[in-house]
Amino acid sequence: MGPKRFCGPPCTISELPPIDAVLISHNHYDHLDYGSVLALNERFGSELRWFVPLGLLDWMQKCGCENVIELDWWEENCVPGHDKVTFVFTPSQHWSKRTLMDDNKVLWGSWSVLGPWNRFFFAGDTGYCPAFEEIGKRFGPFDLAAIPIGAYEPRWFMKYQHVDPEDAVRIHIDVQTKKSVAIHWGTFALANEHYLEPPVKLNEALERYGLKSEDFFVLKHGESRYLNNDKAFEET
Repeated sequence: MGPKRFCGPPCTISELPPIDAVLISHNHYDHLDYGSVLALNERFGSELRWFVPLGLLDWMQKCGCENVIELDWWEENCVPGHDKVTFVFTPSQHWSKRTLMDDNKVLWGSWSVLGPWNRFFFAGDTGYCPAFEEIGKRFGPFDLAAIPIGAYEPRWFMKYQHVDPEDAVRIHIDVQTKKSVAIHWGTFALANEHYLEPPVKLNEALERYGLKSEDFFVLKHGESRYLNNDKAFEET
């Protein structure tokens, strides 16, 4: 159930390295896949900590997940034994729905991950809103942000829930991140623009704002990139 895919996942859950935490932005099917939750829980069990929005705890527990932390906006928590890294659930502009009867009963949001040497921001699914400037003031500058660039047409309908590439650049600026990686494009059939259009529009927006493509870059599906902004980043 859920939207169709243009391409498959770049790896299987069995191919993942050991992980300590999973961050959930909201409960839409393209961001919270039931089968993936079951598979992750089967592999990692209670050692894996799930950070989820307010209202999602019961659903996660029904999936068999035991180590679940439910947070409201601006609340924070950490993984036991790794208390130098703080996970803060931060605002975004979106909505939630998984069945016919549960409109907006689960919160949605973004995540700010604050470490001793580096900081990471995950925007989740969102329209553009003033919250990002506040996030930047509280927790910036970030070393890396993951910001959506796709599923934005028709604009009159999508603008409140999905940023377009220009709004994505505004988020990049607002949260004060050194680098951003584009997400939420070319994977699911969600909107009217061609699925390969977002990277083109992103480069156009970056040029208008006087930014370089390496400041806010696009990866091919399955591609990885090593970032080395400074000595501290290299060591983490």
